[in-house]
Amino acid sequence: MNNFHSLPPLSVPSSPLNTPIWDDSSGVMTLVNTNPEKYKFQLSEEHQTAILNRLKNAVNPHQIADNFLESLKCLDFSGKGYCFKNDNHPVFLVFKKCLYILQENIGNGSTSKVSEAKKLIITRDTPIKDKLAIKEADKSFSPEFRTNQKLRSKAQSGLECIDMLQSIQVITNTSNDSNTYIGVYEKSEKDFSRIDYRDFGVNPLSRILPKIQDLAVGLKTLHAVGLVHRDIKGLNCLMNSIGHAKITDLEYAMEEPKAGSEHCTPTTPFYAAPFIWTNFINKLKSFGYQGKESDVFSFGRMLQHDIIGKMLNQLGEKYSYKDQVVELRRHIDPKIHEFPKPEKLPVKKFSKELLDALNKVDEKSPGLVTFSNSADAITVIAYVFPNREDSLKYTKLAIDLFSKDLGQDEILKWNQLAELAHDLLASDPVHIPCMETVFKRLKAITSEPIENTKKRSFSSEDESDSITDDVVPSKKKLKSEADILSEQRRECSTPKILTF
Repeated sequence: MNNFHSLPPLSVPSSPLNTPIWDDSSGVMTLVNTNPEKYKFQLSEEHQTAILNRLKNAVNPHQIADNFLESLKCLDFSGKGYCFKNDNHPVFLVFKKCLYILQENIGNGSTSKVSEAKKLIITRDTPIKDKLAIKEADKSFSPEFRTNQKLRSKAQSGLECIDMLQSIQVITNTSNDSNTYIGVYEKSEKDFSRIDYRDFGVNPLSRILPKIQDLAVGLKTLHAVGLVHRDIKGLNCLMNSIGHAKITDLEYAMEEPKAGSEHCTPTTPFYAAPFIWTNFINKLKSFGYQGKESDVFSFGRMLQHDIIGKMLNQLGEKYSYKDQVVELRRHIDPKIHEFPKPEKLPVKKFSKELLDALNKVDEKSPGLVTFSNSADAITVIAYVFPNREDSLKYTKLAIDLFSKDLGQDEILKWNQLAELAHDLLASDPVHIPCMETVFKRLKAITSEPIENTKKRSFSSEDESDSITDDVVPSKKKLKSEADILSEQRRECSTPKILTF
């Protein structure tokens, strides 16, 4: 195999290269002030392609490290790090002890893009290749890094269920002083919005329940150290078939604020608890109160739509119930209304007609409406959710469609998970359980033995006759559940409750 000495000669441009240099001693990469004239260096696209091919096909990892560093011998590598960019996208991140090779884009979030990377430890010991995820963003990862430090110092357990930062870096383009911020994470397989339950056999829920428990552990751990996540959703929950599922994206995590205070609420409206805001103007301004209960509510919405709803859709296609599922989900999913804005205007410049229309929607369905009003949007989107009793009723009807295709135990667990989601979607935060209780219920569902349950069937001619007391609890049963919930809440640390 040819070594790197056979590559074309490295080019030395006449102007300083926009290559950042870091001190790697602290574990947090910070830009080192140095004379850029000393580092006139450019890795051509031809070199990059050749090196990538060598790294991809090489057998001896020592030779990979030695040859790569030999090809960069014109650089002063002592205690420094380098980033080589191709079309403004990092291809190599080279530091004193390791080399990151960015391979492919694996996802894009609202504020960052994620690439899969390999890490090569450059030592005389056997180098280690780790699969990593590299996030690139226009905002610093320092707040998330500080959150990680707090978790590591205070959490007694549960960190394996949180996507922890491995290191953070800054790429600075010296020609225009612009920064790209880099966060390094362990790589997970996919997020929960991309799971295909058709590949899980006849027991899809039983296979995913332990992973949902992991997510509950992760969120419970955040709450135990006094933090709220503020943006729980399927996109921010990571799946691993081997190892733990994880809560990710702690960008907006913060210490739980004082009860009754108000602050910016950077949440995803579809998953947000309407009780975060005291009025519809604050909903539009994203200004309210996010406590632990709002996280638990979002966890319930994630269960309802990203797990149960996704399973209904995918298994409906697999077992030929697609049309029935679509019809029933009309009563489960929110109604979406769009209101055009004349321009990209702030709320204070909305017309009276627009504000009146939005207020009318909010008042018509109290406690069931959230608004999406991003700064660069030309419309306001209103999500009007059905009441949770109706949502549970039609969810159970949809689940019952699969009673002949899935095992009795599987149907039972599915119904119990739907009931848990229902309980987490309470309109009053006082009635929302803490994550310790949620975890215990998930654990009980996972280990639930097979029981004889009353069969129900869907009839388009008479829906009411197909609903039993199992689907719509009686007032007596609801009262009993409220008493149980009160006892469960006393088991948890007393949460801070927003009072209206």
